[in-house]
Amino acid sequence: MMLFSYRFKKFRIRENDHVSMMARIFGNDTSTTFFGCVCLLGVIATIVRVQPAPTVAAEERRARLVRERMAMVRHLGNKIAGEAPPGAQVLLIDFARATGSSTDPMIERTREVLDDCFNNRLKLASVELFNCSPTQRDHRSIVGALQLTNKQFDMFVKRNPQCNVILSLVGLPNEFENSHSYFKLRKGEIMLAVYSEDIYYYGSYIASGAVTFCAAPKRFTEYDLSWEPSENTTRDFEHHHLLITKENLLSFAEKNRRMIWIKPQAAIRN
Repeated sequence: MMLFSYRFKKFRIRENDHVSMMARIFGNDTSTTFFGCVCLLGVIATIVRVQPAPTVAAEERRARLVRERMAMVRHLGNKIAGEAPPGAQVLLIDFARATGSSTDPMIERTREVLDDCFNNRLKLASVELFNCSPTQRDHRSIVGALQLTNKQFDMFVKRNPQCNVILSLVGLPNEFENSHSYFKLRKGEIMLAVYSEDIYYYGSYIASGAVTFCAAPKRFTEYDLSWEPSENTTRDFEHHHLLITKENLLSFAEKNRRMIWIKPQAAIRN
């Protein structure tokens, strides 16, 4: 026992020798030592502090983008609802399921906003096509899907003449960013093309002889759709894969004389 006590004291002396340098740094009294430990922990925390994950910034950007684009959808939906005949039946054909993006937050939020614009009078009609996963689809299958749904759409219009307003919601994952050039603007329909990341909307609406056309290409002021013909306009469309050139647009306007351009504050009727 005495031998053990002697060795323990010897060890304590050696330990004190080892920490003498730390004592000089932090001090011998309790308060100084505590202060030194806090400073040391602060330095360590600064060095090894956890950086925010890249996905957090991406999610914040995504949420902001959804809010901005939904403001555009609400603006358009309210305008259409205001022009529709009283008691008009409204049908939303969900093409998003055909392109494998029906669960995209942008698509889901668009449905909610449109339903709110029409006072919960929005009747949903999903279009299920092709029993394969989105990753298995290619451009040819997308074109086939659109051709098939065109026939279904025409048949539905003939069988349901009482539907005054027909909305088509289209969701295009980024890998199909060029596919929407196959969508055709048809009577009685407004089409909302919704990208997963860089969002564009375009559409036409015909009811009681009135036509509304909305398009919002990237880098253009939202709702600023006067679109004076110019080379820059066409080039910007092509660069951003919104394959509606000024020639297509002018042709559409020529066939539909009563055009309503959507502006931030007012609509200009041509």
